[in-house]
Amino acid sequence: MHFLLKVRTKASDLEMVNHVRSHGIRISCLSEYQHGDTRTDSGTIVINYSGLDYDRAAEAVKTLLSYI
Repeated sequence: MHFLLKVRTKASDLEMVNHVRSHGIRISCLSEYQHGDTRTDSGTIVINYSGLDYDRAAEAVKTLLSYI
């Protein structure tokens, strides 16, 4: 099960993903699921809540919010 989280940011999807991954947090953006040369930044994070580590969720949100 997944839900989508739309964020307002000037950062590209790749910049957002790389920033939080450098802090040990894995995220995916909706643009990663687009095919072909028409891939565009979406500003939308795909969250798999069935696999969410609830002990680290608050830390993950804080890290993401500090960036966007």
